[in-house]
Amino acid sequence: MLPAYPYPATADGLLWDPIRRCYAEAKPEEWVRQRLLFALLSQVQVPPARIAVERRVLYMGRPRRFDVLVFDTAGRASLLCECKAPGVPLSATVALQAASYNRELQAPLVLLTNGDQCLLLDAQMARPEEEWSIICQILHQKIQPQAGPKSTP
Repeated sequence: MLPAYPYPATADGLLWDPIRRCYAEAKPEEWVRQRLLFALLSQVQVPPARIAVERRVLYMGRPRRFDVLVFDTAGRASLLCECKAPGVPLSATVALQAASYNRELQAPLVLLTNGDQCLLLDAQMARPEEEWSIICQILHQKIQPQAGPKSTP
């Protein structure tokens, strides 16, 4: 389960998106997207500059939009995230939707979430990971740079 989004919607029903630097309509899927962004920024500690939100990707010549994409330090796609509204099952259809986007993006990790449930898919894992605390550890390890040895003067 993703952590709660700590900020309330405005009186107009808008949520602040720290990546796009604008307000977004507080629809159920947007709440999930903002919860995920909050978790990536605060728990996984991904720098905002390495996150893209709702950008266009072509699939079979048709424009589509992914939800969240995280880049590694070299600027390559490392984590594709597909957000669904709470209660929407993380079904094979959802996985295929993310896979269709990832055909172009080639991210080695794919995260599916509806806020209450998360599935991290990785070709190197025997099965998808569902526990958020373990997902955070895996993401931190795989998409965050490791500190190298310090040189002494």
